[in-house]
Amino acid sequence: MEDKLGTKIIDSVERVLRYLIPGVVFCILFALSCPEAFDKTVCKIPDNDLFVFLIILSVGISIYVIHSLIIRFTLEPIVYWLKLSPVNVFSNNRCLCNYSKAHAKLIVNREKSPHYPKEYYVYLWSITHYAFIMSYLLLFFAYWHEEHSWVDSNAKFIAIGGAIILLLSIFSYLYMQALEKNTTATIKSNETAPEKCEK
Repeated sequence: MEDKLGTKIIDSVERVLRYLIPGVVFCILFALSCPEAFDKTVCKIPDNDLFVFLIILSVGISIYVIHSLIIRFTLEPIVYWLKLSPVNVFSNNRCLCNYSKAHAKLIVNREKSPHYPKEYYVYLWSITHYAFIMSYLLLFFAYWHEEHSWVDSNAKFIAIGGAIILLLSIFSYLYMQALEKNTTATIKSNETAPEKCEK
């Protein structure tokens, strides 16, 4: 009972941080790239810690949702078509019309299997997602900023850094997909293999 409660608390904290960190990074880059706009908007927010927290959290949720949609409708279909996705374990067809059915089987298989290292993959995936979001924000503010701001003075370096992080994020995403595919295939083969009779 205590273990389940502790797991739920950890999951709740992880979810809050998942959305809070992008919001905090956005506010910092916004202040560095658009100081005048920052003073006219953010600095006029009422001095209420809870209100500020909710605004930052809302911004973070919005960024994370946009990131999720970008991944779902760009990289996921490509990885599935290339047969690098763990979803391919439950579908030998590249046709996207089979994707949702195979994806549902993957979800059910993960929930039922006691061997799937969920916490380990949550940690690895969080790093990849944060890297993606960081690259988006760096590239966005490298293009959109006020003159004579700190970002304006370092826009080229910020853009290069954002591009490098984006490429690393894509490679990390492909690696994670391949790793999960191999893990899922191994678990599936072990669970479906006939048990050996003891002599």
